[in-house]
Amino acid sequence: MSVGDLSEELTCEIAVAALNISKTNITIIGVYRPPQANLEDALRILSQVLEQTEPHKSSVVLVGDINIDCLKVHKSKNRFEETLAAYNFNRLNLPPTRITYHSASSIDCVCTNFPIESLKVHILDTGLSDHKGQLCVLDITTEQPRQTSQIRRQINVNTLNHLKLGLAQQMWTEVYSTISADEAYNNLLNTMTMEINAACPLKKLRQRKSKTYVNYNDIEITQLKQDYLQLLRMYELTGLERNRSAMASKKKQYDLRLRKLRQESAANHIQQSSNKSKAAWEIVNSERATKRGEKNNPLIKLITEGKTIEKPEDIVEELNTYFSNIAEDTLRAASNLNQPSTRVTTPRPRLTQTKLILTDTTVREVEEIISSLKNKTSSGLDEISAKLVKHCAETIIAPLVDVINKSFKSGIFPSALKVSKVYPKLKKGVSTNLSNYRPISIIPTFSKIFEKIVLKRLIDHLTQLDLLTNCQHGFLKGRSTATALTDLVEFIIDHIDKGKYTTAVLLDYSKAFDCLSHDIILDKLEALGVQETAKHWFESYLRGRSQLVELSYMENGVTRTVKSKLRSIERGVPQGSVLGPVLFILLTNDFPDYIKDYSSVVMYADDTTLLLKGDTPEDISISAYIALNMTYDYCLTNNLVANPSKTKQINFSRRGEQIPALPDIDLADQTDLLGLTLDSNLTWGPHVDILCKKLNSALYVIRRIKCISNIEAAKMAYFALFETYLRYGIVVWGGTSTTNLNRILTIQKSAIRSIANLKARDSCREEFKNLKIKTVISIYIQAVILHVDKLGLPKETRLHFHDTRHSSRIPVARHRTALYERKPSFIGAKLYNHLPADFKLLTGEALKHRLSSWLTDNPVYSIEEFLDKTKDSGLNLRT
Repeated sequence: MSVGDLSEELTCEIAVAALNISKTNITIIGVYRPPQANLEDALRILSQVLEQTEPHKSSVVLVGDINIDCLKVHKSKNRFEETLAAYNFNRLNLPPTRITYHSASSIDCVCTNFPIESLKVHILDTGLSDHKGQLCVLDITTEQPRQTSQIRRQINVNTLNHLKLGLAQQMWTEVYSTISADEAYNNLLNTMTMEINAACPLKKLRQRKSKTYVNYNDIEITQLKQDYLQLLRMYELTGLERNRSAMASKKKQYDLRLRKLRQESAANHIQQSSNKSKAAWEIVNSERATKRGEKNNPLIKLITEGKTIEKPEDIVEELNTYFSNIAEDTLRAASNLNQPSTRVTTPRPRLTQTKLILTDTTVREVEEIISSLKNKTSSGLDEISAKLVKHCAETIIAPLVDVINKSFKSGIFPSALKVSKVYPKLKKGVSTNLSNYRPISIIPTFSKIFEKIVLKRLIDHLTQLDLLTNCQHGFLKGRSTATALTDLVEFIIDHIDKGKYTTAVLLDYSKAFDCLSHDIILDKLEALGVQETAKHWFESYLRGRSQLVELSYMENGVTRTVKSKLRSIERGVPQGSVLGPVLFILLTNDFPDYIKDYSSVVMYADDTTLLLKGDTPEDISISAYIALNMTYDYCLTNNLVANPSKTKQINFSRRGEQIPALPDIDLADQTDLLGLTLDSNLTWGPHVDILCKKLNSALYVIRRIKCISNIEAAKMAYFALFETYLRYGIVVWGGTSTTNLNRILTIQKSAIRSIANLKARDSCREEFKNLKIKTVISIYIQAVILHVDKLGLPKETRLHFHDTRHSSRIPVARHRTALYERKPSFIGAKLYNHLPADFKLLTGEALKHRLSSWLTDNPVYSIEEFLDKTKDSGLNLRT
């Protein structure tokens, strides 16, 4: 493969070799970039080479001396990794490869689009230069996976229709005539199981290769193929030029039609998918030349207490024992770590006299809940999946409503719904270690329907009585990770601007949902008005639970499953449940009030951050120490386990370094919080570095989708992948520097050019408008304006009775620091005030729609450009 025209001496020198090993295409790229070479010129050359080698069609390994140290965080490293991400490449983290008396650096690179686990690198002392050698070993799977079979039910449209017909003929007399909710549900379950066995019996089925989205067949292409083959045979018999020309013409028609069908198939696959990000990656991966060998459920082997366990029956029992006991083991270890102080005690939560009533449900309510379920095929032990329930809903709703209402009246949750099926999932590390596995729990589908109905009544009760803390942002309407992050950032900026010392302690809980005491949950629910029958229902829901572990493995070409015995679960809330996370936030609902004298709190479920401010480093240090110890006391009293080794402290502003670190707590300059990277100066630079890599990875998918399919499919991939990353948390990190925003805008423009077939230097402004895609600046502007609209900040009309031309403005607070100007509510108010008067008459969804339309039709590349366009208050922004 020739790249001589692209390689430039003393800038970026490239050599490429293409290999074919057992029908696997491998491209090896060697690169050298001198230390003094311009980085952007070198990356431009490298991009051109990667484009030419078509990495989507082969596996590529890029090696050489790039003179960019991967051991240190700096701009050159970030730019190199962003360029690699745009072609679906990863750089392996190598140890120092150039060691001198004064330094140790890793300026050599090994990068690939192979799965990382398929490439091993050994560092060697060669003695040939001052660099260590790197021996790269590729694990290439060449053997074809053998055909296997599995004993399972065949669930398809035909069998589901057969099941629906059988259920429609049921009278459900045994359900309606039974008083007990437990017995009524068992009768419902037995009838459904009988019909499932009849319509979808267990069979030994061959496992076919996974279906891709490809379906390139219609009447026209079949006819074109036949015509082409006929003309090909005629040309082979005659050798005449006119026959060759006719054959070539028909082949071109056939190819064009095939390409169009391929594009339509890809577009339809994304359009119909409920998970468009996953669908886009499926399309990209399906057309890659490199195919990984399929994993045929390798059997887990465990080593515990020096003994090796290999029998499937023993493995599932060992896993179930470990998962069942982990909560008690965690609590036992914590009681020795943090002893409660005598200084503070947990206050009793406030009571309410208004009681929660579990009112009867209706057919319509259950219909709506079933419709809202995701169309999943996974199921609990009863083998009743959401897909099955949705297909047969009209035949089972009436008896299901009857069972639910009996459950509410009696305060009994059916016992058959309290059994969970658990799959062991390897988190990281060696597969023989029990602690490296996470339990993935699947509860019955009908349990989720029960829980959704109860949850609605519970949240309505708590909301009407204003019993929920404003500090909790998880699983509540109108709250999200974005609102949690916004509250946190505004607290920090407000107090820095007032000259206060500010610090945050990001708490880490161990097994938070698993360790909860049922008695404590019930006590706190009772204090919130969950009493009498409603309390009995929740007690029945929590107690008497059990689980088993299920494991699949391959034996003699047949995929088999093995189940452990049931083990009881004595504490915690059910994993994968609807009510579980809400019960956790209700248990900790009193925590902010408990600690309010020393610290503010921002919570998203079990992600809890203590926010402290003080006039001096000593003041804030004392408050932080007391607040942390009060937190430990609270945890011990409420069966929570705080993990000091994973808890982080971060001090803010330049004066933050004067604040002493808490004992046994890691003091960090930056840390991850709710999907963003928070740094001590709130520059958001580290977050933008990570975001740019994600955006470049999404850019790779968009480029491939555009080549494979059409503009509409590429747009869907853009919104599913690229803009999803872009929008998340932008209300806070969008206040970063202009330089950082321009970095993101540059990548966004590359995505627009790929979708719209523009050249590298073509303007994108009109295409933003034509594609109805907002710039990153526009997305930020909309986010902060809608933020202040939601806050309902007072306008000048509310401050006096005079009707002035500024009466619809939001007063902007005076401030001392430049950081304050990046505060979401400040910049939001400033931009809101520049909106025309007719915009300011709108609020909520109406304002969102109007503003979104204008920003889509008027792409802006900077805040200043937006202010210039809106400074004329008479400007007509109607769409």
